[in-house]
Amino acid sequence: MKFPPFQHAVRTLEREGKLYVFDIVRNNYFVLTPEEWVRQHVLHELIHHQGIAKNRIAVERQVKGTTKRFDILIHSTATGLPQCIIECKSYNEKVGQNTLNQIGRYNLKLNVPYLVVTNWQNWIAAEIKKGEQRFTFLDSFPDLNS
Repeated sequence: MKFPPFQHAVRTLEREGKLYVFDIVRNNYFVLTPEEWVRQHVLHELIHHQGIAKNRIAVERQVKGTTKRFDILIHSTATGLPQCIIECKSYNEKVGQNTLNQIGRYNLKLNVPYLVVTNWQNWIAAEIKKGEQRFTFLDSFPDLNS
């Protein structure tokens, strides 16, 4: 499988004919798939460019009360509560209404104020207006350091 070049300094290794990438949050190697390529880029972006501490980030964990798994969940510095869900799709997969619906279902359980979906090339970010049953699309990545 051919991947786009890495835009961040990531560690990879080949084992038994498979390529693995090191996850800086989970502190382990994982098979490099197109979705994992995006997830690792997002993690490096969050940590190295957005200034989000690793201990605030959860990766690939089950959404409580479901059999579904979120890609990335960022917790608030101030409260420790979930603050943002990020759903990563393969770099060659469109992000759109289906992805927004998926992350919206996760948020029924997680109740975060920010949702982000990305395939690395395209990003959609939204702020949930609690109590108003609506959301607002954002022009940029939400400020998660406040």
